[in-house]
Amino acid sequence: MTSHLAVLRIHPSDNICVALHPMEAGTEIDCGSIQFVLTQDIRLGAKLALMPMSAGATILKFGEPIGTLTEDVELGGYVHTHNLKSEYVHHA
Repeated sequence: MTSHLAVLRIHPSDNICVALHPMEAGTEIDCGSIQFVLTQDIRLGAKLALMPMSAGATILKFGEPIGTLTEDVELGGYVHTHNLKSEYVHHA
């Protein structure tokens, strides 16, 4: 099953894309020049890796660092709290 406009790369320097709706494993994703097939079901808003990345890599969203990977992630892999240490600092 091919899904068009399934994901959005918010900023050109982002190394993740964001799911625009829930999708099932096996869905083919096309994000510009990057294509991959989902290996697991994902939900709306899920962050997906646009390249293979190693633990320690900085994740960019909105062109800004949002966290550091705590484990390796494959192309199309789900990036979330289970493998991402947040770099978010709240300024009051």
